Amino acid sequence: GYHGAVSYEYQHAMTWHPWNDFANGRFPKMTYPTTAGVVGTIAWEGFRETIDDVRYLTRLLGLLEQATGEVALRPQAAAIRSWLDQLDVTTDFDANRSGMIEKILALQQALLGAGRKPVE
Repeated sequence: GYHGAVSYEYQHAMTWHPWNDFANGRFPKMTYPTTAGVVGTIAWEGFRETIDDVRYLTRLLGLLEQATGEVALRPQAAAIRSWLDQLDVTTDFDANRSGMIEKILALQQALLGAGRKPVE
């Protein structure tokens, strides 16, 4: 019943040199500690973007399920589902994200136009 993600490498420092990746070997870190928070890395930003992408996909799938229940919206829902099935998740992440956002907005508008409030 859990929902979420956990990354072991958030801050792993086996030495007293958390800013020196080469002190006593390389330990994985997604952030570096400071007295007032953390400094992120490219890995940390990638992790954050992945969480955003999963949230967009979850929203899109929920709207697709709702739209499929509306006879008038089934063709649009089928076209979007086909787009999702053909999505290449190994290439342009920004384009995929923009495509999901575009489809989310279109489905929300279509549901509102059909007199249905999109489920949050």
